[in-house]
This record gives sequence, structure tokens and C-alpha cells, in this order.
Amino acid sequence: MPVASWGLSLPGDKRRIQTAVLGGATSDVPLILPMEAIELDAFRREHSADTFWCGLLLGGCGTQLSTKLYTDRVCHFAHLPDPTGLHVCQRRARDVSSADHLYVKSAALAWLVDQEHQGDVHLREPIGSVVDIAWEHGTRGLRLHLNGEVAPAWDNELVEPVLGTTVPVDVDTLVRRRYIHRVRLDSVGTARRVRIGTQVPARDTEWFTLGECHMSPDGFRTPTVEEILAAAKRTAWSPFAGVTAKGTTAVQRLEAALKSRSMAILRSDCRTVEADGPYEGTEAQEVAGLLERARLWLEEQEKLRADLFGRLAQAVRDGESEEVTSLLTQADRKAARERTLEQHDIARQAAAFLKDQKRRAAQAAREYKVPGPVARSRLKARVESKVERAQSLRESQAHGRMLDLLDRLGREADQLPVREFRYRVFTLSKEAEAARALVTAEEARAVEGWLARAEQSDGGAEAAVPPGSGTPTVPAARRPAPVLVESAASMRSMLKLIARSGSALSTLKHGRSLAEGLHRLHPEDQVQVLMAIEDSTRPKEPLLCSVLALADTASPDLYRDLASRLGRQVPAGASEADEHWQAEVLRLQQHLRR
Repeated sequence: MPVASWGLSLPGDKRRIQTAVLGGATSDVPLILPMEAIELDAFRREHSADTFWCGLLLGGCGTQLSTKLYTDRVCHFAHLPDPTGLHVCQRRARDVSSADHLYVKSAALAWLVDQEHQGDVHLREPIGSVVDIAWEHGTRGLRLHLNGEVAPAWDNELVEPVLGTTVPVDVDTLVRRRYIHRVRLDSVGTARRVRIGTQVPARDTEWFTLGECHMSPDGFRTPTVEEILAAAKRTAWSPFAGVTAKGTTAVQRLEAALKSRSMAILRSDCRTVEADGPYEGTEAQEVAGLLERARLWLEEQEKLRADLFGRLAQAVRDGESEEVTSLLTQADRKAARERTLEQHDIARQAAAFLKDQKRRAAQAAREYKVPGPVARSRLKARVESKVERAQSLRESQAHGRMLDLLDRLGREADQLPVREFRYRVFTLSKEAEAARALVTAEEARAVEGWLARAEQSDGGAEAAVPPGSGTPTVPAARRPAPVLVESAASMRSMLKLIARSGSALSTLKHGRSLAEGLHRLHPEDQVQVLMAIEDSTRPKEPLLCSVLALADTASPDLYRDLASRLGRQVPAGASEADEHWQAEVLRLQQHLRR
């Protein structure tokens, strides 16, 4: 892989942005731009409806990025042109590792769900250096130190340190603790894969996927840690056969080994229990039954392994690269240890097959670029044509929305509350701006007329102001992105508290109060704050902003717009929409109580 793909500078070339976030300045969804032109073409098709941003959580400026396609150098992200020429981005890290904290957060959240934990993941200051994983039980959490900016606290009873590969640890600490955990991220295509390792004195660090690790009441466990603890138990002094120094019986030991679902631990404990025999009476019967259960489970696992590696070998013979990738991932997750020689050979052949496929793809990409200026000019013309078609489609869609808003304002303006009226006029102006050349002179005059009416303090819509709502002012100035992020975080916490209260009157009262604060922002900032509030809301979860939508009945289009951006459906009718938001608030209350 060329050096430039890692964001390092080439002679005479500036540092290129290889990472961005998807959807907005406050997003925590990272992505890596392919460096080859042929790969970027597919990337653009896949993300044709998405936007890319110099994310605040990447240390960026929060402005939108575009993709730059080149056939003679590395493709990369670039800031959109600034008409004033004053914009300066202070982002320091631009390579693929600059988004590692976001990849860790995403992988950790998925792992918590897979482990059926109700924990959470937090990005700590300085952003990009420390990630915390907490559990609902109040047991010891994890603190991942991705670099050395924050020193690990080894004696902290609340968090267990996990060090990045570049973070040093002194020998005394390693020997005293017997092992430490490490974290690393490997590039896989346009993503990063998280690996957890266990470093032991005088041994190489062994690496595992998150799926191979689990959280126990005593702390974080990897297969290596399980082996260390099992070995410590076996070498502990035993006062009499079948009972350890801590009073664990043979039956308890076998039951715990079966629950661990580790073949190595189960085999080891079975041998130890058999060597400690014979047993008498009821204990002998229980031990015999558990040993039989262990034997059957181990046989079943051996059959599953044999089937997995058999399918992997067949996929290699058939040249099915996607199937090989999937099966090799399963083998690394479920059968990384205690493989037979034949299984080791199959895994090596599969890895070599995938490496060869990657080499062939890279060669094909290079050959695609080999033709001279004619091929490059054709590619450039094709790309420009696609850009023009996409721009034309966006303008046409914006023009259609503008005409719809003009029609609705003409019919409903006099009945609208001031807040809703101003929001619609603001949206109308943005759609007219996006429609550009498609806007006729007559339509432009109509838009200007509505804008002038919205700015009048005693306009026709003022009579519809609800009692006690106050007189709206001309939209406020735009706020800096960090201020909006802080506002969104504060409102997110308040919305959770309001929803947990469960009182209908309290929900409406406090929801209106929050909405009043929201409407002091510029209309574009309102949308950005609402989107940031829902950043961590999963697709099937109710929206936190449903509390605002239910209380702030004067601004239905604002929340309908939010729902549309998040792929949610809201009924068209006013009463049906109100019922929808009531149902969403009830769902939200039940969700937060769980």
C-alpha cells in the first residue's frame, strides 16, 4: 500500500485529509477515503446521498468536505472553497489513525449489545486519546489509552487501563500485575478493525477480537487471561483432594468451566478434577455427570470446528473471496486457539489466498491508471458529467420543494404561529438558493416578498402568536460549532430527565421551556442542535426530541424536518402528527426506564 494512504506527506505534496465523519459536524461515524481513483468511484456511488465533514470529534473545524479524485496522485478529502479566503482549519491529525477513537466507540457499543450489557462508551478529554467503557453493574470499567497523552492510573478501582501499542509500561508494573491489556486498530479496506491484546512478561502479546473477550465480575477477560487464572488455580496448594484453598469443590469447578465456554479451560479443569479423584457418594455421581456433559460439549465443538475449516478449505479451492473472508473471520473469532496442524494449514492458505486477491486488485487498479492523457481526460470527463447530473438533480428537487412551500404559505400563512411562519420562510429561502438557475424572476420576487414579511415585527402572522410565547425577533446570528455541541449535550441530558419523570404535565411544561431556548438560535443552528441530540439514537429507538415536538406545537415543520433527515415517518395531518409524538414520548419513557 502506498505510503500516502496513511496520510503521510510525499515530496512536494501537502498533508492530505484521509478521514472524515458522515452526516454532520458533530457526527461520530468515521470513514476513510479510498486512495485509488477506481475505488473512489465506487465509494462515491455508495455514498451518493451522504455528506462528509471535518468533524469536531476529529479535532476539525466542523465544515463540509468534498472528495478529490486524481489519477496521478492520492485521492483525498478537501474543504469546500471559502469565498472569503479566511477559513483556516486547525486540525492536526489527518491520517487514518486520527479517527481511531470513533472506531473504538462504535466497536465497543456493538460489543456491549452483543454481550447483552446495558453499559455506555464515553470519549474523554483530550478527545482522541482516551475512551471509557462503563457497565451497568457498577463493576470495574475499561479506560483505553490510545496514545500517551494521559498517563494510566494503575491503582484506580473504577477503571482498568488498556494501552495503545505506543504507550509504554515499565517492567515492574507488568510483573506486579502479571499481565496488561493492549488495544490496536488495523486497516481493513475503508474501515478500522479493533483488536485487544494481552501482554505477559517474557511472552509476545496475543491479540483477539472483542467477540473473544468478555467482562466478568472480577474484570475484563481475554482467552490469555483465562489461561493465566486457570494455571494459577491449578498450582494453588490444596488442603485435600477435590477442594481448593478457597473451598471450591470439584462440582463447582466443573460447573464454572462449563459456563466459561472455553475448550482450553474445560479440558484443563476436567484433567485436574479426574486427577484429584476418586470421589464418593453423591459427589461422585455429580462429578461423573458433569464430566460426561463436558465430554459431549467438547465433541460438539470439535465437530463444529471441523465443519468450519472444511467449508473454509472448500471456499479457497472455489476461489470465493467473500466466503473466505467471512469464514476466516469466524475461525479467528471462534477457533483461534487449539487448532490442529491441518486447521493451521487451512487458515494459512486462506490468509495467503486473500493476500493474493488484494495484490491482484491493487495491480488491476494500477493498470487502470497506466493509460496516458487520453484515458485520464476520459475519466475526468465522466466524473464531471456525474457531478453535473447530481447537481442538476439536487437543483430540480430543491425547486420542487420551493414551489410546494410557496403554495403552502399562500394558503396557510395567516393561520400560522409566528415561529412556524418564520421557520417556513427561512426554509423557503434556503430551497430557493439551492434551486439556483431554475428559479424564475416571478418566483424570486415571491420569495423576497415572504422574506420581507417575515422580518416585519407587526406582520400579518403576528396575530397568531400564542399567549405567553413572547414576540419573536429576527433570527439570531450563527453560533460557533463548539457552542452548538455543548448546547446539544445539555439539552440531551435535560430531555432524558424530563422523559424519565413520566408526568404528562411536567413533560409539557419543561419541554416548552427547552423549546423556547432552542428558538433563540438561528434556524440552521436549531436543526444542527436537534441532529446532534439524536447522534447516539439508534434506528429503532424513539427520538429524544419527541418531547420537544409534543410540547412545541407552534413549530411542527421543524420536527417533521428532523424526522425526515433521520429516516423517520410523521403523519401529514396535524392531529395524527400529535398522536404520533404522544406515542413516541410513551415509548421513550419505557425505553429509558429499561
